[in-house]
Formats: sequence, structure tokens, C-alpha cells
Amino acid sequence: MRRRHLEITGGLSGETITEDAETAITLHSKGLNSAYVSTPLLCGFAPETMGDFVQQRVRWAQGMVQILLFKCPLFIRGLSLAQRLCYFNSCFFWFFPFSRIVYLLAPIAFLIFGLKIYATDWRTFAAYVIPYMVTVFTVSNYLYGKVRWAFLSELYELLQSIYTIPAIFSTILHPRSPTFKVTPKGETLGRDFISPLAAPFYILALINFGTVFVGFWRLFRVRTAVDAYPIGIALFWALVNCVLLLAALGALLERRQRRATPRMPASVEANLLVDQNELACEVADLSLGGCKMVFHNVPESVLIKQPRARLRIEIGDERIEQIFNIRLRTIRTVGETGEIIIGGEFAHADLDEVRAKIRLVVGNKQRWIDFQEKRESKLGVFGAFVTFTWLGVKSSFFHLQHLMSHASDSVAGQTRIIEAQSFESR
Repeated sequence: MRRRHLEITGGLSGETITEDAETAITLHSKGLNSAYVSTPLLCGFAPETMGDFVQQRVRWAQGMVQILLFKCPLFIRGLSLAQRLCYFNSCFFWFFPFSRIVYLLAPIAFLIFGLKIYATDWRTFAAYVIPYMVTVFTVSNYLYGKVRWAFLSELYELLQSIYTIPAIFSTILHPRSPTFKVTPKGETLGRDFISPLAAPFYILALINFGTVFVGFWRLFRVRTAVDAYPIGIALFWALVNCVLLLAALGALLERRQRRATPRMPASVEANLLVDQNELACEVADLSLGGCKMVFHNVPESVLIKQPRARLRIEIGDERIEQIFNIRLRTIRTVGETGEIIIGGEFAHADLDEVRAKIRLVVGNKQRWIDFQEKRESKLGVFGAFVTFTWLGVKSSFFHLQHLMSHASDSVAGQTRIIEAQSFESR
């Protein structure tokens, strides 16, 4: 946002806790334009844990509901029809938790409680539901297949829904009560652990798997095909919900993350200055904290006892030579190839070196473009579903394994405490 445009509005808008969207609406209503630039121009951190992710999304939901209540985009003067619809969609989207929970509970309501959530047979299902689902996933895969797998949106929405619904109700009842909380970023995790948000998903998973059992039991007991069709359809959706819940449990196992700054793949020729030696190497990845250097045909004895060195490297499109002070943290040899891999930490001598490091790490837009293109993959709808299911089952297995291990350690710890207390009393 240009400073001279912000001066028209008196700076960033602050009536809601999503100041960026609120300010954009105000600027558009003043007749100013916006543009989409596909080139990466900046980088930032994403939340490290599921708790931080949910905190961020709850804040977004509350802020967009505030905008809907305080400044309904449909009635703001100065916006075009397209802008009114676009902003209204951005606000109304955040009510998705209600439909997501309905989708999750509908098979349970039908298979266990007998609630007639729909009345259909296989002809109606084949005529309306299947074409609709095929169309939705085909179009979505055509538009976004390279950058987002099918079914991931369903997982993200499910993970957010449980905690977003209370926040939305609270915002509707008390629109000015939400306060801005910065999302924690750049955290390190010293160990694997289960997210504190997992408890409701255990209950939902148990209920849904119980529903599947009841569904199969009912399906084998029906005597006519007319009665079997609705049960089979509800059972299908219950199985889909089970796959989503397994994936959710897998996502709720937080993995150890000790690296404070994420590393970016790179391939940059450089030279490491060690004592009187200048050794050619390739910088294979970069972060604001350090880098990985790969050496070929270099004696390990030259490197192994050197705690500090200097890295000579060219930065920027102008290929300006810069020397960085480096602490050598780790060293290992790859047996088959004889490569020596060293992990180094930047040890800045002055502010100019810090500026140069930032330009080296994040200043090459082509590296970010290449990184994005390498991540692109088009699995297709069926391939995405198979991969999604496999990852969900595998990750949920690790989650349950960690849970059982933790429970076993807790029981063993309690046993030791009881034995120690018994011994002291004797």
C-alpha cells in the first residue's frame, strides 16, 4: 500500500482486527486500484504449530465478521459491483465452520438416530450428486491442481471449525470485544508432542468410527435395495469423514523443529577461506541463520579442527563479491561419494555484513520462483485422494503410537512415585 494513498485514509484502518482487509476496502471505495503481481517480492514466517495456526485463523475469522457487521461491503459507496461481491464473499466465507460441522454430523444423525437428513435413491444420487462432485473437483483441479491438492481444503476447514465457531458467536454477540494478537512465528520445538487442540478430534473420531460400524451393521440387516441405498450413501460420507479425521489426527502431532530459521534450497558456487587455504564449495541451502556447504575432493583434516572460517561468495544480479564470517558447526562425510558436508552459522562482524547476508538469502527472486515451480505437482483428483488417505492413515498411526507411548510413560512414572512413597513410609 503506497504511503501517499494511506495518507488519504489517515493511515491503516483499525476498527477491526484485520486491518489489512479493512484498509483495502477503504482504499478501493476511494477509487484507488490494486494489482496482482505474480513475482515473489517478500518472504515471511508461517505458524509453526497447529495451535498458532488456529489462533491466526480465528483472528482472521473474527476480523472478517467484524467487517461484515461494521462495514458490510454490499452497501459501501464507491465500490464496484465486482468489488462488493468479492469482499462480501471474503467475509461470508468465514462461516464455513457451520456447514463443515453439519457435513461431519449428518451421517451420524442418519445412521444412529434415524434422522431423515435426505430422502433419495441411487438414481437421484447418480443424477445430481455424482455430476456435481465430479464437476467441483474437476474444475478445482484444473484451476489449482498444480499448487494445491484436492481434499486439503476440507482438512484445513475441519481443523479450524471446532475452534472458530465459538469465536464467531462471540464476535456476533460482542463485535468490539476481539483484540489483536500477533501470531507466534519462528518458534523452535525441542520434541515431538501432541497438540493440546487434539481432544475434540479424539471424540469425533470415535463417534465417526462407531457410526461406520453401525452403518455396516444396518446395511447387512436391510432386506430391500430401497432401504439399502440411503444407508450406503450415508455410510460413504461417514467413511470420507473418517479419512479426514485420521488426517486431522496426523496433523495434530507436532514434529520436532529445532531450526529457528527455515532453509531455502540453493546452488551457489563459493569459496571457503580456512587458514591459508581457499577451498571451492557449493552452497546447497541458505537461511538467515546459516548455510550448508558441500566440498568435493577436499581432505577432511583441513576442515575438521577449524571452528571459524570465511565464505567468499557473489551476491545480487551484479555479482558483487562479499565475504561472510562463518562458524563451522557440523561436519560429515558422505561415504559413497566422499563429499564433505559442513553446516555453518553466520557470525556477523558488522551491520553491513548483516545487510549483505539478507540480500544473499532472500534477495534472489529467481531462486524463489524456481523453488515454487519445483513444488508444483499435479496428482489429479484420484491421485490426490489416494495420497491424502495414505498420509492421513500413516500420520494418525504415528499420532496414536506417540499417545500410547506417552500414556505408558505416565503410568510407569506414577508407579515409581507410588513405590517411592511406599518405601519412604516403611
